[in-house]
Amino acid sequence: MRLTLIFAFSLLLAACASRAEVREEAETNARQAADCINREAITVAPVASDLDVAAATVVARCGAYTGALRRDLTSKYPGYRDYMEPKLREADELYLAQARLTVMRVRQPQ
Repeated sequence: MRLTLIFAFSLLLAACASRAEVREEAETNARQAADCINREAITVAPVASDLDVAAATVVARCGAYTGALRRDLTSKYPGYRDYMEPKLREADELYLAQARLTVMRVRQPQ
């Protein structure tokens, strides 16, 4: 009985550890995407172009980081891509909004 209880408790702790690792990895990916967007917006902002074009350029340059969410979700839930598409589109819009805002801030005269 005790051995079974110890085994069940160790499985519970292992499951909690893996969830914490997944959450930490997701936070790291989000932080890296935000850092990349800020860094690339500073690079793209001086170029004479439309705000939307500049924001799309920034997001395209950071595709490795912004695509991490998409890759993570599609690998976790294979076969449910159609159900995730609205949330993935929302995440893409948030990345574009952050890029627009950062480009506007950099372009603003001080």
